[in-house]
Amino acid sequence: MVTARPPGVFMAHLRDCGRVLYARAKQALDRLNQLLDHSRGTRMPSVAIYGDSGMGKTMIMKRFRAQHPPTFNSLTGTLRTPVLAMEMTSRPGERRFYAELLSPARGTAAAASRYRPDGAGYAG
Repeated sequence: MVTARPPGVFMAHLRDCGRVLYARAKQALDRLNQLLDHSRGTRMPSVAIYGDSGMGKTMIMKRFRAQHPPTFNSLTGTLRTPVLAMEMTSRPGERRFYAELLSPARGTAAAASRYRPDGAGYAG
């Protein structure tokens, strides 16, 4: 059975499901997966995704984070976060960068209490 939806609702559904994937977005996701699989070392590679507003940077980040969600170990009380994603302001000084980088690490118990195990990320 097919139910009709208004076009705007359908497009929003497609964006939320992540089914619309452009070639450059797929290329970025593939590169991110390569970096995640890279063997650990002292000088780990990294990537910065930048571009004009509305180009899909946030979509790429959200999709990659959804593919690699944090896991909480109740025995050790630790939260393992394989992907740490940050959104920076248009003027991201060094102080803002480190403040944003360290903000999730302020306490694993607090972070774990906000984490939603249904895969939807953190509760706001």
